[in-house]
Amino acid sequence: DFFSSKRKLVSTMGLELSKDFERDLYLQPQPTEEIRIEGIYYGLDSANIRPESAQALDSLVQILEYNPGITIELRSHTDCRASKDYNRDLSQRRADSVVNYLVNNDIDSARIEPEGYGEDRLVNNCSCENGQGPGLDCTEEEHQENRRTTFKILSTDYEPAVEEIPEEDLGGESEDGYGEGTDVKDDENTQDEMQEEEREEPNDREKEGAPPDKEP
Repeated sequence: DFFSSKRKLVSTMGLELSKDFERDLYLQPQPTEEIRIEGIYYGLDSANIRPESAQALDSLVQILEYNPGITIELRSHTDCRASKDYNRDLSQRRADSVVNYLVNNDIDSARIEPEGYGEDRLVNNCSCENGQGPGLDCTEEEHQENRRTTFKILSTDYEPAVEEIPEEDLGGESEDGYGEGTDVKDDENTQDEMQEEEREEPNDREKEGAPPDKEP
């Protein structure tokens, strides 16, 4: 399986004759490991995504748009400072924030599973004593390495659900203006009979024997 290649645009402005264009496009293999998304930042102790994260998030939107068959697990991680429960809750809220951004950009929520791992999956040897203190033998850069947003591809054969239309909603008027099941021929016959009755029905003056109207 492969990611779709990035698009390449070709301009035909200024061309007076037809011309063949050739461009080499390369498919990128779909990775099976966790993929880190660089450039996603949150407020301090907050799940609010900072404005400068838009470019990184838009790149993920683009990946999902170009590859409509993939589903992903969206993962958020923290460093080891603060308690495990606090970090797990914070990371879950951050993962939810990213998913909300994707859904607001027309990505089907059924394709994304948010998961907050807190400090459970540190990528280095940083450790914190009982969730307190600055961290043992860790630099701020190492803590930053653990604070990350990632995703992992879960499947490549996603198909959106097809909404079923109830049978009663399939009726309505046909192109000739008659509802489904209406016998057009019978309706026309009824109109002819009514017109015939009007021609045969005498008017009120004839019924009463009044003389015909005369011009003055």
